[in-house]
Amino acid sequence: MFAEYLKRIKSETVETRIVPYCEIKCQYNPDRFNAWKSVVGKTLDIDKSPHWYFLNGNYYPYERLQKLYGRNDVWVINKVLKFEKLIDDILQNGIKDPPIVLESPIVENEYNDGLEIWEGHHRLAIASYYRLETKVNICRIV
Repeated sequence: MFAEYLKRIKSETVETRIVPYCEIKCQYNPDRFNAWKSVVGKTLDIDKSPHWYFLNGNYYPYERLQKLYGRNDVWVINKVLKFEKLIDDILQNGIKDPPIVLESPIVENEYNDGLEIWEGHHRLAIASYYRLETKVNICRIV
């Protein structure tokens, strides 16, 4: 189901600019939202995401969500290690590639009617957690 929505994404950047993190929501995937809700509740706010909990030292929601998505322990451990490396890299060097944000959600939903992360959940969570000003590439859905 969600794969059909993905075909509507047009990857051309409309603009690149700094956007307050409170205006950007995590991606709503109806196929996975029940798993998401069971871990973090009915919110798509970045500062309530499993990524944010991870940055705050609570790894359980992040690991739990990955397992609910069907990932095995080895995959989760590798993902955690990769996330930790990304944190260190961003803190030392900043964000090299702007995350991609969509002008509107891929799937209409009651939790978001504005900007939605398309690519760069980890980078945006890190930037918002550490209050790093960063630009995003805003793209359109056709």
